[in-house]
Amino acid sequence: MLNRQWILTGHARDASFIRSLRLSTQELPDEPAPGTAIVRNLAFQCAPSTRNKMGDGSRTGAASFPLGSAVGGPVGGVVVASCRADLPVGARISYSGRWEEYAVLDTTPANAFHVPADLSLLDAMAPLGPNAMTAYFGLTDVGQAREGDVVVVSGAAGSTGSSAAQIAKALGCTVAGIAGGPEKCSWLSDVLGLDLVIDYKSQDVGSALRSALPGGVDIFYDNVGGPVLNAVIDNMATGGRVVVCGQISGYNGSGVATAGFNMLRIIYRSLRVQGFVLPQYYGRLDEARSFIEELIRRGAFVHREDVRVGFESLPRHYGSLFDGSNRGTLLVASDDEAAELLTRVPAREGPTRREDATGGPIEQPTP
Repeated sequence: MLNRQWILTGHARDASFIRSLRLSTQELPDEPAPGTAIVRNLAFQCAPSTRNKMGDGSRTGAASFPLGSAVGGPVGGVVVASCRADLPVGARISYSGRWEEYAVLDTTPANAFHVPADLSLLDAMAPLGPNAMTAYFGLTDVGQAREGDVVVVSGAAGSTGSSAAQIAKALGCTVAGIAGGPEKCSWLSDVLGLDLVIDYKSQDVGSALRSALPGGVDIFYDNVGGPVLNAVIDNMATGGRVVVCGQISGYNGSGVATAGFNMLRIIYRSLRVQGFVLPQYYGRLDEARSFIEELIRRGAFVHREDVRVGFESLPRHYGSLFDGSNRGTLLVASDDEAAELLTRVPAREGPTRREDATGGPIEQPTP
């Protein structure tokens, strides 16, 4: 069988990362070798962290994707051939894979989620996917969120940010969301019901926080970095915690993502600033899923998915993460058939119709 892959040909250093990628085709055996399974990857979640690993590692200090290999990221697929009892034919899994239409696995990935029959693969990759898991551990473990805390979330209309904001609300916190533009801010206010929404494009973030939250911010869940981070640091309460989840404002820059905040605030207000990555919590993913599932059952968790179609257009769709045009969790289905299979719930008859947070069907623009 033919397997298309997106190969990293050079270390990406700025917004022109697409030029560092090449669509390649390789031949795979039709039958799996002993001890292996073949997975057809149906969908690819566009994760901002993938962009960091396209670089040479000098900015992050973490391993980057090897040149000449396929780019990696969260994927969801179905086992189509197998010589492994733990990966039977027909099993659907979401896992850390690569940008390729087929994967040959010789072991079950450490973070693999075997999707139960009463869930769609879309459910597993979006509301119960890596972004929501990241939000959960960032708030509960790193941020140590507790009832009564004042929590501010940047990038609050995004996949991880909106998850973090809703988890904080469920924990009994007062929640402020920072986003850009009236549509995103209205969604945070009208649909998610956040206590305060700040449009960084039309408002001064620091002034808005000082006016609305005179007692200061207990937890800042930061997905953005840059000037927004600096403004919130200046408004932290004594003993506050800054959860550094992402710095998306600097991912496509050619330099290092730096923080220009006043370090004396850190000292005299006894602040804790801590970064983290989801793989640190792979052993506890079931805990996070159970928490989110309970919120969904209670109607306390709203999720938006932005589903695009076309494996050949995957890098272009991925770029939507950085221009602000996507809404919610951005996924790319490999083709039209995969987009349909993505929504199918085996425990029910036929595919299900998913709706986004505004009550409309998920978007599936043509590539």
